[in-house]
Amino acid sequence: MGFPLQDIRELLVMADDPQQSCKEVDTIARRQLIEVEQRLINLNALRKELKRMIVDCSGGCVAECRILGVLGDHSECLPEQHNIGKIRP
Repeated sequence: MGFPLQDIRELLVMADDPQQSCKEVDTIARRQLIEVEQRLINLNALRKELKRMIVDCSGGCVAECRILGVLGDHSECLPEQHNIGKIRP
């Protein structure tokens, strides 16, 4: 599920005491869900930008390559791509 090692350690400790409340387990799982959702937002933004770069590529010579142009000058990305990693639900 992609949990960080520290969370796995905490979950294993909690599993040793099956009578305790699962509130903290729920908190850890919810935190992980937020992280997964953030990664999905970032990946979707990257996919969108890659598709745009590929469509914009004329297939000419490297000197005119739109893909290399965007990779070389981040300001040519779509504006929302500059917020990757900063978006929070």
